[in-house]
Amino acid sequence: MQDTPYGVRCLIGDVRGKGMGAVEAVTVVVGAFREAAQHEPTLTGLAERIDRSLLRESALRDGIDQVEDFTTAVLAEIPLPGDRVRLINRGHPAPLLFVEGTVRTLEPARPALPLGLAMLAADPGRTDTVAFPPGASLLLYTDGLTEAWDPSGTFYDPADRLTGQYSRSPDALLAAVVADVRRYTRGQVTDDMALLALTRLMPTGRAPGPTGPGR
Repeated sequence: MQDTPYGVRCLIGDVRGKGMGAVEAVTVVVGAFREAAQHEPTLTGLAERIDRSLLRESALRDGIDQVEDFTTAVLAEIPLPGDRVRLINRGHPAPLLFVEGTVRTLEPARPALPLGLAMLAADPGRTDTVAFPPGASLLLYTDGLTEAWDPSGTFYDPADRLTGQYSRSPDALLAAVVADVRRYTRGQVTDDMALLALTRLMPTGRAPGPTGPGR
């Protein structure tokens, strides 16, 4: 997350593979985001800058990694005065928007390939704009959340499980999500899970509603 001349910008992503190649890709993506977020006036331009950085890194490798190295990601931007959020989704799990106890899955209007695959389709992704009213929260996450499963093998459905969740703060929302995943899986979480939450404060600064789902 980074404060920029264009508003608060966020990135969450998931790099294909493991080992040093994945570590290097993370370094490239984060470095490109931090530098370009300050200078690119649009999210599409920011996505293109990250794409080019990954392509340069991939060109230095041999074999299959040169073709298959990619990163799924969501780029988010909350411009002042903060009443809307802009999103570009590059093959990543869709963010969730919490508004007055409802949960909306923010699927992209037009799917786009992950970052690092620009050679297959010259499409930086469409920017979707969504209302972000006072008291609303945005949750970005990796597929470790949706690929958590219960003892019967059923995957976790965050939109269903978290309906009724009022986000008093980003920390409170994250704590509620982690606690609910632990309940659902009986504590047997088997994959890494990255979460990022943002909450737009009410005009009075008060909490928007009661606490979490408690299932």
